[in-house]
Amino acid sequence: MRLLLTFWILFLAGCGGSAGPAPIYLGHVASTTGPEREAGQEATLGIRLAILELAKEEVKPYGRPVQVIHTDTQGELEAYESEAVRLVKVNKVPALYGGQTPAEVQRLERARVPLVTPAGLAPRQLGEATFSIGISPAIQGQTLARFLMEDQKIERIVVVADERREESQVLVDAFQRELNKDGADNAPAVVVITFGKDAKYTDMAAKAIDTKPAALLFAGKARDFLAFRKELAPSMPLVLFAGDDGSLRPSESGEPVVTVTAFAVDPDLPKTQEFARKFRETFQQVPDVNAALAYDGVRLVVEALGRTQNGEALVEELKKTSEFPSLTGPISFGLDRVLRRPAFVVRLEGGKIVLLKRVNPSR
Repeated sequence: MRLLLTFWILFLAGCGGSAGPAPIYLGHVASTTGPEREAGQEATLGIRLAILELAKEEVKPYGRPVQVIHTDTQGELEAYESEAVRLVKVNKVPALYGGQTPAEVQRLERARVPLVTPAGLAPRQLGEATFSIGISPAIQGQTLARFLMEDQKIERIVVVADERREESQVLVDAFQRELNKDGADNAPAVVVITFGKDAKYTDMAAKAIDTKPAALLFAGKARDFLAFRKELAPSMPLVLFAGDDGSLRPSESGEPVVTVTAFAVDPDLPKTQEFARKFRETFQQVPDVNAALAYDGVRLVVEALGRTQNGEALVEELKKTSEFPSLTGPISFGLDRVLRRPAFVVRLEGGKIVLLKRVNPSR
């Protein structure tokens, strides 16, 4: 039996226990228990903070308070569909938030309501009612390439990529295109090493070291990266990770590693600092990208709901989202329903996140 957590956050001011307008329920589907629980737990906290603030601001789409129902898939892929369908049919939610991977998103889409997902997906991976607010693999690849070219002046790079993941191939292709954009004569040399199900991390590390690179980019899952990293010599000058945003946690990264994320506390963006402060005060912990995206995602849905008539035509209103005041600045959906947002190059070191560079989206 699934764990159902309903956060009764918004109340009609001065109601004294009397019945007020029926709330609008939104649905959040995630794994909040089991080995993959961290992202879901952080997203839940981000949503709770968003709902608390919407209550203080008295934001009520067509005069109704907003509440969120959180469901736990317990890490079971098929549960994403069953929980989403139940939320729509039983709780009548007009929209869903969730999905960290393409497989999870595909199952959530079967509920046939607007879905806002933190997963950074390619446009062709999105259903007609699905909106991606994360950093796509292509943007990760482009951003890391620009960082190496503009900030590091790297001459030789080795790329280690998981051939089983389409996202890794998309990322590597975008990475190499960006490196060669200004002419092959100036582009650094790139050696690509792929691995699959029977990966031998010791052999992979030895092969990578033999190329004598100035930088190493790993494109794959965080758990594979951590196993591979243990086999690398400590002298590897610069290591970069590109995978699911937020999957490599600062406390797990070990030696310094550079990555790309959709959220970082930026001194030039006061809203990121204010969010981090409020999050720490409310939950006594530091927010991560999962919390920030969930916070923005729910507020974005509520803002679009306010432009509809009782939730009708929500997909069309989400498509019209332009210059939404997110934590990281004004953001808009493109025609492909992928959010145009800044990307942050950060270094994970000593359990902390150090901002290196913000790359604004190309128009």
